[in-house]
Order: sequence, then structure tokens, then C-alpha cells
Amino acid sequence: MMKLNDYFFRIAFLLSVAWLLCIPGTYAQAPVIQAPYGVKITVSSNRGKICEVPLAYLEENKDGLTNGLFDNDLRVARLLKRAFDQIPRSKYFKAKVGEPITITFESDSKDTLGAFASTGLYNPIIENGGFATPSFLDIGEYRDGSFTLYPYAERANGSRGIIQEVIQDNPTTGARKYTRQVTFTFTRPAEQAWLYAPVSLYSYCGPNRFNCTVFGRNNNLVLPFIVEGIIPEEAPILGTITEPQVPYLVLHDPPGDGSFTDFQTTETSCRSLETNVATDESNSYNANVKIGVKGSIGLIATVDYEVYAEIRGSGATGNVKIQSNTRQTCVTISKGFATSNAADGSDVFIGYGMNMNYGLFRSIVADTKLCRGRLDTGLVYAAIPESIRQFVYTKEGIEADIAALQRIVADSVGVRPNNRAKLKAINDAQNQIDVWKQVLQLNEANKNSSGATALFENISFSGAAGPISRESSIEITDTKTITTENYIDGAFGLQGVVNIGGSGFSGGYEYKTQKRFGQTASQSGTAARNIRYTFQDDDPGDKFNVDVVRDPMYGTPVFRVKQGTISSCPFEGGYQRDQPKLKHDGQTANTLTKQGIPINTSATFKLDLCNESNESRTYNLKLNPQSNLNGAVVAAAGVALNGNDLGQTFTIPANSCVQDLILEVRRLSDASPLTYPNLEVFMYSPCDPDITSSVLASVFFGNATTGTKDIGDASLLSVFPNPTSSQLQVKLLSNDPVESFQLSDLTGKILRNSNQKIALQQVDLDLSTLPKGLYVLQVRSGARVYARKVLLQ
Repeated sequence: MMKLNDYFFRIAFLLSVAWLLCIPGTYAQAPVIQAPYGVKITVSSNRGKICEVPLAYLEENKDGLTNGLFDNDLRVARLLKRAFDQIPRSKYFKAKVGEPITITFESDSKDTLGAFASTGLYNPIIENGGFATPSFLDIGEYRDGSFTLYPYAERANGSRGIIQEVIQDNPTTGARKYTRQVTFTFTRPAEQAWLYAPVSLYSYCGPNRFNCTVFGRNNNLVLPFIVEGIIPEEAPILGTITEPQVPYLVLHDPPGDGSFTDFQTTETSCRSLETNVATDESNSYNANVKIGVKGSIGLIATVDYEVYAEIRGSGATGNVKIQSNTRQTCVTISKGFATSNAADGSDVFIGYGMNMNYGLFRSIVADTKLCRGRLDTGLVYAAIPESIRQFVYTKEGIEADIAALQRIVADSVGVRPNNRAKLKAINDAQNQIDVWKQVLQLNEANKNSSGATALFENISFSGAAGPISRESSIEITDTKTITTENYIDGAFGLQGVVNIGGSGFSGGYEYKTQKRFGQTASQSGTAARNIRYTFQDDDPGDKFNVDVVRDPMYGTPVFRVKQGTISSCPFEGGYQRDQPKLKHDGQTANTLTKQGIPINTSATFKLDLCNESNESRTYNLKLNPQSNLNGAVVAAAGVALNGNDLGQTFTIPANSCVQDLILEVRRLSDASPLTYPNLEVFMYSPCDPDITSSVLASVFFGNATTGTKDIGDASLLSVFPNPTSSQLQVKLLSNDPVESFQLSDLTGKILRNSNQKIALQQVDLDLSTLPKGLYVLQVRSGARVYARKVLLQ
């Protein structure tokens, strides 16, 4: 505003004598207030309302309030009481603790006599119009007739908050639009808070008008607020939650049996990280769940926390420190860490989980159903640093943990609702399984992402050649989310706050959190090359053609094998050098049966051992001991296959077969069983046991037939679907109950087993975490054991 105009306005204050229109204190709908002297005041907020259109309270400043309010001033208390008595709670403005709110005041006035603005000394001025100007603002909290005035330090700019003012004059009509904005932040929740703005209204005219009288008056403008937020107080600790383990770094292993990825030491990489509570059906009853920190006697709901997880290895396993807070997570490698130190050179997952204390906090919320504020209660949880469970797992390690956890979940049958410890263990196990499955699925998706950024030119190398090394930094380009579920048992004090028994297993409550892994925040040195990857293979004849791209979620290098790759020991993509094929001589089926074999003789089969590779390869022939539970004596070419050694070795030329090898099956003694169904003989690569080919031979001596219910009669065991990609339904067609089951691979390694506390007519198995291939399933019912081969594809 021009200085001359300011001077004129101050003179107008001194000359004010009365209102042109005398009215009592009033309230009007915001954002429009029709004030005296033809002034229209518009009040708007960027934070909205509690329910209905908000109201504002305007009255003449009869109490003589000066430029600024003061604590313990009865005049302020009377003003606020009049305002809150007249304005319904449904018509409050809305704000939230810690979030800036901007209030905009606009006043419009025009020349009520129809004259034009004069030119000259006071140009531009308003002819016989009026205007409203809040000269400063105060904020505070009101309750039960008393008030608290917030100190200047809590307002915008550390003072009275005026951050912008604009005057727009129309010299033709004499209209003036005066705009002021204030931005401030409420620092505490309140069901009744307020903003006070002294407003001056004028009626005056320019120096060239006759019979002109100047009027003016000071006014009080009060805006009522509900301020949502957590009441800052400590909450007693009611119990603990087990948060699932989550990886914060993944190192991918390059192809080549001597290849590895490693960290250089003393390097730190940070990325953004947000943890939010997910609103879903399981906690829609009350989704008010907050992160907190531990105080002196309890928990304090907050938005800030910090957690440290330090993983100390031994020898060459490396040292890793992970520091997480509400904004980011940082990974520091203080000692070198390499994928080659992990079994089978697999991808390495590094992270942690921890236990959380939980309690209840109070907050003020705007209830849109009741159209008023109310006191609410929610759940607060805070980290227990000493409970951190750090891990360094390969993919196979995660799959093994899933199998162990599934055995815990399988024991849920018959658990009583009052066994809270057992129910919690079952829920925690299932929640970790769900996270591990997400992790493995995300890892495959990240490695195959079409949008992954290339790091270097294509790299080719051959077996027995020298190592090739490259270096890169960690740079995350994509944002991904891992959802975790957290189980709380039915502790006293939570009823009415969360829906106990509404989710998970009975007797507890589960809420979901989402960890949103964002992009790179910082590194220790922007040009830091803190990851090195080395390519090497010791098998002559192997050849690798590799593209190196960036994992979009973890920023580490990913290796994609391209056409032209030839690999073995182990097979890592491209052309598979080991291709064994075991056949029954002259047969296309992999299963043959012989019945009516004289009791004191043996049954024989002819086998063809074939190599379908384009080069000569060596394979071993072996009996699967899990398929020979009745103890048959099995020999190949006169040499016993007892299942406990590596098997017989055969070197077979390219695209050739060793034909008509005699497989002999006989009983161990006269007391031995007569039935030997599904004896599995398989041929495999000794340097890559996962590459196999097998046949099944069933032998029935004497009067034993495939239709009897002797031990091991596979025809009575139903597995569906078979082949399968994940789920398997297991039951006995004899209607006998399943008392236990065992799943093993072709080497005899037991992968799953369970002794049912309560025998079941049907068992459902989830095999989605196992590698594709052939497995043997054994089911026991009473004294009988049934076995079937299962193909996972």
C-alpha cells in the first residue's frame, strides 16, 4: 500500500465516530461475510472443513482489545465464549497438527455514491466505499470458558504470520480488492481452537468531494477450528509384536561358477523409505495405527523413529550396518561382502526384522459422520532395538525357512483359542511366509524388469579364462512396496480399539504395514564405485554371453544370460551341456510293471542310458532310497544300487545310448514283502545333481497284485493335479486317513515332512517355493506307506 494512503487511513481512524449501520455481533457463513459500509469479506482455507460450510464470527471491538491478545485476559475469554456459543461444531474449519494451513482474507468494496476516484495527491483512493484489513493474527485453544494463547514462535515466520498482501484498485469504478494470506501451523490437537484477526472497516472519500464524512471502526473476527492430531502423552506398554524380516539389500550372483559380486569396504548407500499403515478390510474397524518411540515409562506416538541393525560376520562373510528411520534406510559395508561366500553362489538377501512394543494412544479426530470432533483411541507400536533379528540369506535359505515355518503353521489343527502363545507363533510364521514369497517374487520381477537400465556393454567370457571385473555404484530408479502383516494377540485393554478376532487366526488382531522402498537418497561420495562384480568359470567348454543391467528396486547389478551361452556344472542358462535321458528299453512310458514273479526268483528290466547332448558327458546311475521302503535288492549290470552312494558312473558319447543295461530286482529274504511298487532309478549329472532323468519299475511277487492294499500301493494314493505348478491335493482312495507325509527330492533329501496330530482325510500342500523337477511323496496310514512321484513344473 502506498505510504500516502496509509497516512490517510490513520487519519480516518481518528475521525471515526459511528457506524453507518449499527449491528450487533454476528456470525456469517464462510467464506463470505457481508460487513458494513458495503464491504464483503471472503475467508477461505486450504485445509477444508469438518463437515458443513464453516462459519466465522464478526463483532465490533467494544472491549478495546489492542494489537495483540494476552493470556489471562477476561476480554479475550468473553469474546471466544460468544464465538463458540454461536457457531455449531459441525461448522468449524479443519486443521491437522504439524501441517501448515493457509487462510486467505479477501475484502471487496466499491463506490456507493457512483462517483469516480479522484486523481491527484491521494490517487488511487476509494470514493465513499470501505475495506477490511486484518492487520495481524493470533491463534490458540479454547476449552470450558478458558483459553490458551499460542506463543509467537508457533506461528508463521515466528511472528504474526502475514506472509502476503495484495491491493487491487479499479480507478474507473473506485472498487478495491484487498487480499492478505497467513500461513501457520497448529502444534497441538484441540477440539476447539481458533484464529483471531482484528479487522478495520472504513468509509471515506477523496479530497475533491463535498459534504464528505469519514467513518471507521475496529472489529474482531474469530475463525473456529478443530485440530486433528495425537495427544502428546506416554501410553503404557501392553505387549509385543513380531515384525517379519525384510531385506534392505540384495546382491545378485553373476553366471559362472567362479563369478561373484562384492562390496568394497566403508561405503554407505542411502535410499528413501516410508512405512505406512495399509487400510484394508482386516483393520477397517479402526485403522488408527501409528509408529512411535519409547519414552521413560511407555510409548509416545510420533512420526519419527530410528533403528540400527548391525550384522557381524566371521571370516570373509562381511560386516553390514543398516540404519533406518521414517525417511530413509542406509546400508554401510564396513567389511567386504561377496556372493561367492554363499552356498551355490546364489543371490544374497540382507536385512532384519524386530519385535515392537505396542500400546494405546489418544487423539482428536474430525468425525464426518457425527459432524464434530471426538476423542479417539488408536494403536501405537515402537521398535525394541535389542530384539533385532538380522539375516543374510540366499534364495535357498529363504526357501528352507519357508519350509520350516510351514511346519509350524501345519500344527494349527486343534490349537485351543486360549493358547495365546501358540496362536501368536502360528500367525507370526504365516506372516513371515507371506513376506518371503513377496520377496522372492519381487526379486524375479526386478531381475526381469523391461525398464532396467543397462550398466555396461555386453560381456562375453569362456570357461577356464581369466577373470573379468567391473565396478558400479548403487542407484535405485524404481519404487516398490513390501506389505507386512503384524499380529497382536487378544490382550486386555485392546477390546473396543481394534477388532479382536476379526482377522488372522482366532483370538487376535492383524494390521498391515507397507514399506515403500524409494529411490537413492545419497551415497558416500557421488562417484563411489562401491560394488564390484567378477566373471570367471573353471569348466572348459563353458561360454557366457551376459548383459549387465541395474536392479530397479535395490540398485545392484543384475546379470542376464543371452543367446550363445553354453553352461554346465551347474547349468546357468543358454545351451545345457548335460542332457541325460533314461529309458525302459523299447518303451515310451517311464513306468513298467511286472506281476506274478516267482517268489524265489528275480525280475529284470532292460534300460537304455542315453546322452542327448551334442558332446560326450559323464552321468551316474542311482536308486532313490525313498522309493524302496520295502527293501528290495536292486542291481544294475550286476552291481548293487543301494541308494547310499553316488551310483554307477557311465561316460556316454554325444547323441548316443548305452543300451540293454540289465536292472535286476529281488527280495532280500523269505520274510520280505511281496510288493515293490514305483522303484525309482535315475541318471543324473554328478556336477549338477538337479539335472536328472528317471524311470519307475514296479515288481509284484507271487500272488501280490497292484490292486491290493499292501504297503506302498501307489494306486491308492491320489495326488492332484500332477504335474502341478504349486498346489497339491493329497488323499487316499481307500478312505484311510493320512497320518503323516514326507516329500523328498530324487537324491533322497527330505524337503517336507509332518506328523499330523489329528489324522486328515485330505492334505493340501503348497509347493510353489520348490524348484521345478521330480519329487517323491510318501504318505503313511496305519502300517501302510504309499508313495507317488510328483512333477513340479
